[in-house]
Amino acid sequence: IALKGNLQDTTKFSVGLVTGSGHITLSSTKDVYALGERVLIIGKTGTNSILTLSLIDPQDNTIRTQEIFSDSNGQFVNTFRIPIDGESGIWKIEATSRLDHNTTEFNVIS
Repeated sequence: IALKGNLQDTTKFSVGLVTGSGHITLSSTKDVYALGERVLIIGKTGTNSILTLSLIDPQDNTIRTQEIFSDSNGQFVNTFRIPIDGESGIWKIEATSRLDHNTTEFNVIS
């Protein structure tokens, strides 16, 4: 409520609350990677949104996490390096923005 003299106005608003980015799509550029190789991730979501990307090993352990932003078209690109001492199997990249979430999987061989 804002008051000035005899005038009064009421408006509902929030400060600092961010909704999710919207639908997230992402994929790696290859289906199979070797230990120590870089994984290129390409995706799309809402414009100028913050995303948390996580690299997850076959045992469901989070190996690395990075925060990135989508551009003014909603596109984002990022890379993760598979650890040289990692294990073979199905790895995941998980993208999260509040309630919005998506995952892509790829195979890692030794």
